[in-house]
Amino acid sequence: MGALLITLIYNLIVWVKYKVVPVSISETSYIFGGNKRYFFTIYCVIMTFILTPQLLSILPEKYSFISFLMCAGFAFAGVSPLFKSGMDKIVHYTSAAISFVAFIIIMILFMNWWYVVAFIVPYIGLLIWKRECYVYFAEMIAIIEIWYFIVFN
Repeated sequence: MGALLITLIYNLIVWVKYKVVPVSISETSYIFGGNKRYFFTIYCVIMTFILTPQLLSILPEKYSFISFLMCAGFAFAGVSPLFKSGMDKIVHYTSAAISFVAFIIIMILFMNWWYVVAFIVPYIGLLIWKRECYVYFAEMIAIIEIWYFIVFN
């Protein structure tokens, strides 16, 4: 529950204060700017500390590395908030890709088919509404899916 609440508060701040739907959750580091750009890093690290033990307790032991990859990827993407250039770009995109692939593996191996439908249907609707934010919507739906998976397993 904590991960979803933190995500909701974090995004409400972006939506209400800055009146923008970001292109990705990572983009919020640029939206906040200055010293506040590290709110994105703090968000990712907190989410990692919340999600990792919960996923490790749910997944079978031989698959626990997948939850580690997903959460570690999330954390490494967070500690490289200046993702538009330099070394941060390589670390950020690689980490985000690892995290998302691990999420897809968890979804395929351990979630019911209707979890997958619950992921795809809202995503298509959101794409119709605001196409340029496709990464952001995928990230938000993935966080909701993982939360739902944790709560109902």
